[in-house]
Amino acid sequence: MNLSKLIAALVAAAVTAAIFAPATLAVPARAKSQRHRASERLEIPKDPAALAASNTDMPHDAGLPGDGSNNLQFDLFRDGDIILGFDAWTVGHAGVLDGTRNISAYTYCVWSAIKSGAACVTLEQGGKYRHYDWAFGLYVPGTTLAQRSAARRFVSYQAGEPYVLASAKTDFTRWYCSKLPWAGYKSQASRDLDSNGGYWVTPADLYNDAETRVFAAAN
Repeated sequence: MNLSKLIAALVAAAVTAAIFAPATLAVPARAKSQRHRASERLEIPKDPAALAASNTDMPHDAGLPGDGSNNLQFDLFRDGDIILGFDAWTVGHAGVLDGTRNISAYTYCVWSAIKSGAACVTLEQGGKYRHYDWAFGLYVPGTTLAQRSAARRFVSYQAGEPYVLASAKTDFTRWYCSKLPWAGYKSQASRDLDSNGGYWVTPADLYNDAETRVFAAAN
């Protein structure tokens, strides 16, 4: 084969390969990081109106169902996270997520102390917190996974103990909703999540405390 025919054959082969080569998609280098960021828990600034609200009142409605609605999502909640529901900033409910259970709106995955029914520490459905005007997910930065799980275990060990709103924070035999997460982190991680250090620790105290961060919010 002379040189001109060889060149022509090589050109023809190259054109054929280009036409019939399997199509490939160029994936931008940042696509993976975007998917990763979507699953991260980004800090949400706390509402100044909530920070300004009174949080010294007795949590007189703690443990009762809400009368509002929100669309809180549960995919970013982890073991030991704190969940809050508010119909007004001085009236609310609180619990601790149990990561050993399937976390969703439809499963019993939240430990809390409830005022109705048996009036004791028990598991609640996550969806209960969608029946408030506002709902939040909190975490405590700087705590380890072991500490967060220990806080949740501490709370779960109180199952069946009575709901008594008048109980002092130092009384670990009687409970109300927001006292449970406070006691879990106080006893297992040496974190005092009561923003004003009063006799009661309210859901607003947990929200307002400088050591908690918001990663989920809905109204």
